[in-house]
Amino acid sequence: MHVDAQSGLLDVARQHPSPNCDARPEDEAIDLLVIHNISLPPDEYGGPWIDQLFSNQLDPTAHPYFKEIEGLRVSSHLLIRRDGELVQYVPFNRRAWHAGLSCFEGREACNNFSIGIELEGSDEVPYTEAQYAQLAMVTAAIIEAYPGIAPQRITGHSDIAPERKSDPGPAFDWQHYRAQLAIYLDGGASMVELILGGARSGKSALAEQRASEGGRQVIYIATAEAGDEEMAERIAHHRERRPEAWLSIEEPLALAAVLAENAAADRTVIVDCLTLWLSNLMAADEARLNDEREQLLRLLPSLPGRVVLVSNEVGLGIVPDNPLARRFRDEAGWLNQRVAEHAARVTFVAAGLPMILKGE
Repeated sequence: MHVDAQSGLLDVARQHPSPNCDARPEDEAIDLLVIHNISLPPDEYGGPWIDQLFSNQLDPTAHPYFKEIEGLRVSSHLLIRRDGELVQYVPFNRRAWHAGLSCFEGREACNNFSIGIELEGSDEVPYTEAQYAQLAMVTAAIIEAYPGIAPQRITGHSDIAPERKSDPGPAFDWQHYRAQLAIYLDGGASMVELILGGARSGKSALAEQRASEGGRQVIYIATAEAGDEEMAERIAHHRERRPEAWLSIEEPLALAAVLAENAAADRTVIVDCLTLWLSNLMAADEARLNDEREQLLRLLPSLPGRVVLVSNEVGLGIVPDNPLARRFRDEAGWLNQRVAEHAARVTFVAAGLPMILKGE
């Protein structure tokens, strides 16, 4: 995750430019980060409403509350949605209209020198682990680009406008956020590895060996479903092989959500395997396949800690003799390519021997 100081853009964010911004005052240093929350309609999540509000396209007839804020011209630099998606509306080097009447340490008009981040949420509703993880990593990237924003210069909207605002509210866990941020500021980084191989190549064994290194807590996410007796035996064999201290989670479909919930700076997460996950999604629903795949690919660059993804290389044999099998082979190949783009290391395993394709 990287912020380009010149363009003010975050490389992993979806860009949705807002007209509600302007140039900062000349020679005004960027040295404050303000945390907000937002939900549209109030206490409801999802939907296009935040994008529409910040781009002056919100239909006042779509919900009774929208009539109350008709004509409002506001924006934020960045939004972190409940699932961890990052949306950037204003480059960090420009002035977003997020703080309003405000004062920090005697300096008024905080928009002039601050960056505003909105968390999709409400004052009394707990924020998600995906949001805390993203916020910590985004903050570290912002501090690297704009070093005037020290950890002690991070505040809530309620602190700079106490008579008007209450966000991010009592539900925001400042201690948890600052603990995660400290890990990244101290050099803690995420590490995604993709391990590829054929059947019985030794790829799962290598993933488990990787997870045993470093003394981290290990979370094992299994995507297989026991559809028949043979698969049930395979699942049982894998369970027996795992150390008792490892936490196992079985999730055949919602992989991105489980990763966002369980990845942490002090953990290693194994996913075994992407191929069965893909197969499950193809059997479930076309729309969900596309949605879950895009959620995973969007999440990978910002996951904290270490993540080891296991996948099959199915494209080295003969061309399958039926359309479904050919489509599966193609989908698996495309998925592996896209995951490999985000991985710091890619390893191919054959006959139990690992070959590094990317990274060290």
